Amino acid sequence: MKNLFLQPNKFSRSERKIKEVRGLILHYPDWPCGTPEDIWEDWMIGHRYGSTQFVIGETGVFKFMPIDEVAYHVGSHNPTPLAKRRFGGIRANYYLLGAELCHPDKTGKPYDKVMHYAIELYAFLCMRFNLNPIEDILLHYDITHKQCPKWFLDYPVEIEYFRDRVKEHIEYHLEVHPDESPEVF
Repeated sequence: MKNLFLQPNKFSRSERKIKEVRGLILHYPDWPCGTPEDIWEDWMIGHRYGSTQFVIGETGVFKFMPIDEVAYHVGSHNPTPLAKRRFGGIRANYYLLGAELCHPDKTGKPYDKVMHYAIELYAFLCMRFNLNPIEDILLHYDITHKQCPKWFLDYPVEIEYFRDRVKEHIEYHLEVHPDESPEVF
């Protein structure tokens, strides 16, 4: 994992603290992008609210802020019933970690390496925060009804496959390393 922290600013990194991690969100950039650095630059020079704790590219996982900080990734003045029930509605950013998945084209399908890294990261985060990958890995759409991430909305079987792979990764880790707790990063 590589640190590529955003500089504190009002649009992408407030330095406010997460209250409690209750779920994990998958995102995708609205435009085809090759690298996490592309997203970092957009968020640093942009003048719109948006960020995630992680961005995953073909070269690995990039951490854009400390894991205990709030990112602006699922804010909405019209949260879904699920967001209201589980994550405090318009305050959902205080309970969710998120990652952008880099992709090469308008389909939004993440690069294969990105999916590999995402499965590893989400398995680690599920173990670290005692989350159920089947119930607690969600799409941006589930919180705000934004059409994100496109690939998983267009092909719903893909999110089920992703959740199952994360669950398998956790089970394998626990079988091979039963006494090892996830490292803190």
